[in-house]
Amino acid sequence: MSFYLLQRKLYTFILFLLLFVYSFFLKIKYFPYFVILPLSLIGCMVFLERIHKGKIKKDFFNFFLILIAMTILYMISYLINLNGEFYFLKEIVLLSLTYFLSAFSIKFFFELFDVEYNFEILTKLLAFVVSFQLLISLVGYIQPAIFNFIFSIIDIGLEESTIGDFNAGRMVGVGASFFGSGIINSFMLIIIMYYINNMENNEGRFKLIFYFIFIAIVGMVSSRTTIIGLILSIPFLFTKLANLKFFIYLFFIFLLGWTVFSFVKLDNRISDLMNFGFGFLYDYNNSQASGSLSTLQEMYEVYPDNFKTWILGDALYKNEFGGYYKNTDVGYLRIIFASGIVGLIAYICMHVYLIHRAFVGRWLLICITTILFFVLNFKGVANLYAFLFLYLLIPNRKLN
Repeated sequence: MSFYLLQRKLYTFILFLLLFVYSFFLKIKYFPYFVILPLSLIGCMVFLERIHKGKIKKDFFNFFLILIAMTILYMISYLINLNGEFYFLKEIVLLSLTYFLSAFSIKFFFELFDVEYNFEILTKLLAFVVSFQLLISLVGYIQPAIFNFIFSIIDIGLEESTIGDFNAGRMVGVGASFFGSGIINSFMLIIIMYYINNMENNEGRFKLIFYFIFIAIVGMVSSRTTIIGLILSIPFLFTKLANLKFFIYLFFIFLLGWTVFSFVKLDNRISDLMNFGFGFLYDYNNSQASGSLSTLQEMYEVYPDNFKTWILGDALYKNEFGGYYKNTDVGYLRIIFASGIVGLIAYICMHVYLIHRAFVGRWLLICITTILFFVLNFKGVANLYAFLFLYLLIPNRKLN
């Protein structure tokens, strides 16, 4: 292997690691900060340099306007209520700013390594990153020794006993677990399907199809929310007849494989995992999905009980125990309780604007991603901006 090829592979590996850290917001145990911090610091320097050179795009300026508006609205709610906490600012405003700056860092390393930063390369790398995260999470579930090793290093904000309890019945994702994993999986399924359906040649098509199937299947056992992205990716197939035929054949192959698979005796842990991810498809009433839906329905019974809270919120995002304020996980309700309907409008505007600007000219992708955002927030607070910032920084977005 020539030195040049070895160098390119090394650069690709480094970019993979950076995107992994970025996508899953990793935190290492015994280290006080998230690993993304160096990326955000580098990105901050890159961004400040762009300001110095007068290269700030209108997209970035508008993003900051919305972010400032969200902050002001929350502070108004805080002052009116004479009470509150700053989890909302930390988990919505500060987190979005961290991802925004870190995205500049990711692009900086692409340019440093002389790797073209475009829709194609970014999508391929992200598809591999998400697939790899699901793979090591699955291996960790199957092999307790590997699971213990991974989570002796990675901190996901849960006690060891709690992580062990979760791992007894479901797969714990490395970096992103449960609903967070479902958000990432759903977004990637839509992006991958869009790209597959718009590829000008067949180079790399099989690999992307493999990533799509892998994320769809393993993603379901990681988080059933993945099915939302799977369903929303289907409309892309109808834009090209050849791709529709291919995936119809693939569906029947999958159906045949599932039928054969159902007669095979599985290890208990694998069987439990399959039941968790797919049990609702054939026995909904006795599945975990049924219980989860009942819990979600109970959360929808919690609404603001006064006009002030509806308009400006209670300036509370979490309760005194660190759980959800009012014990509701519904995304829309959590934002309303924190900063009222005015804050919710600002939050929605930020996402809709970023989706529109990240995928300029790709109208079906814009529509599907927007629907994904609205649907996911019926379940929990679903922030898509981490990936949106990466696509927002692609130059000449209409052309690639």
